[in-house]
Amino acid sequence: MTGPGDRTESVALWQKWRLEASAATERVAPDPLALAAYADRRSDDEAEVEPVEDWLAANPDAIDDLLAARQAALAAPPSIASEALIARACGLVPTPAGNVVPLRRAGARAPLWLSAVRWGGLAASLVITSMVGFTLGNSAYSNFAGQPAAEGALHELLDPPLNVFSEDEDSST
Repeated sequence: MTGPGDRTESVALWQKWRLEASAATERVAPDPLALAAYADRRSDDEAEVEPVEDWLAANPDAIDDLLAARQAALAAPPSIASEALIARACGLVPTPAGNVVPLRRAGARAPLWLSAVRWGGLAASLVITSMVGFTLGNSAYSNFAGQPAAEGALHELLDPPLNVFSEDEDSST
């Protein structure tokens, strides 16, 4: 621990740290777009140029990169491909024919009986699904209402639920 006499050293250390921390925050690299504008000499605004120049003064290694970027920008643009190279590239892709490819073959129609079997199978599956759903729903109601359960699941599926088709002998109207 520091004693009462070490206060001046602490104050000096604190001031030195604050100066270095403020200098470190000032040396943050500028925006890459600002660097590119400076490299291309497109930035006329002093507020944009000054932080870049301060950063470059603190980082002399970046000056070489900036000069290389300026040289690359001033260099001749890449040459356009020769006609022979373009012709070879076009030769790799087949030229499209003038005819249209049909999506369906005209002579390949399904027989009429096959279509009837498909529709009949769909109708039968709907009937069976409806019957099973009705029976399961009716069984759930019977269990909820407290009626006794049937003997077996097959019996429930084939017999009509809740004596729908039975005649009441007591009602004579």
